[in-house]
Parts: sequence; structure tokens; C-alpha cells
Amino acid sequence: MNIHKWIYSKLSNAAAVTTIAGTRISPNIINEGDDLPAITYQTISADPQDTKDGNSTLDIVTVDVDLFGEVFDTLQTLATAVNAAIERVTGTAESTTIVGCQKIGYRDDYSEVTQKGIFHIILTYNFMVKI
Repeated sequence: MNIHKWIYSKLSNAAAVTTIAGTRISPNIINEGDDLPAITYQTISADPQDTKDGNSTLDIVTVDVDLFGEVFDTLQTLATAVNAAIERVTGTAESTTIVGCQKIGYRDDYSEVTQKGIFHIILTYNFMVKI
């Protein structure tokens, strides 16, 4: 299972996402000085769903998708595009099969780490990943 490759595949192939973020989609970090807006994503938890008979055949994987940018309205548009690309989407990509995906959270924030400041939106999803 490689949920990161699945997410990258879906986001990087969604025209509404790449129109705004380009190729600035990566797991875990963006580098200081990278152009914005940009997207990162990271696994928060992976919970096996054991059966009566044995090991899990389905994991619930919680992932945060973080959006960073200098214009809040642009980030809200990007959040809508990201959501359309992955929420309730199923199928196999990069050898990972998703049987369900549900958005379970939204947060936004602002930080004055630069002179302009950075807006930050966090989208949290539960992915049902077939093992």
C-alpha cells in the first residue's frame, strides 16, 4: 500500500488542481522559497480493520492534505479542486486500491512567517485502503 503515490497520481492528473498548484504537490514538506500555492500531504494514522478470522483486508488511513498560498480565495478554489479530485473517488492507482474516501475535516489558518504572510488550509480525509 502506498497511499502517497495514489494521492499524488489523483492530484497531479486533475486539471483544476494543476492549473493552480502546477507541479508543486509533494508528501510532507515544501522547501523554503518554493513558489506558492503548493500542496503537501501526510499520513496521520493507519488503522487496520481486523476480521473475526484474521488480519485486516482493509485499512482506514487518515491523511491531511495541506494547501499553502498567499491569496486565501485562491486557496479556497484549490481546496474545492482537491476535494473533487479525491473525495468519494475509488479505484486503483500506483498499485494501491481505494474502496472509499471521505473528507472528515477542514481547517484554515494564517501565519506571518514571511512579509506577505501565508494562508494554510488543511483538509483531512479517511481513505479505505484494500490490503
